[in-house]
Amino acid sequence: MEAADNTLLNAILMDLLPGIRRLPYASLMNRAMDLKKNAGFFRNIVKALALRDVEMGVKTMKDYIANERSFALESIDGLKTPD
Repeated sequence: MEAADNTLLNAILMDLLPGIRRLPYASLMNRAMDLKKNAGFFRNIVKALALRDVEMGVKTMKDYIANERSFALESIDGLKTPD
């Protein structure tokens, strides 16, 4: 940041830093609660592969991706400060 020699840029980045630092912590705390659910997705994916069931595999992957998307949005939403 100092290499850019831009005090405004430096101030903006320093304002963003606390939120960026909180994101991994918030993610880890919620992730521990989501482990059982994710394990179920992976069990179903392995089962679909073993059975060569493409439809089951596709559905499970879509469900897993939807869950991950929802989790990411909730994590970001949880970091917002009230107005």
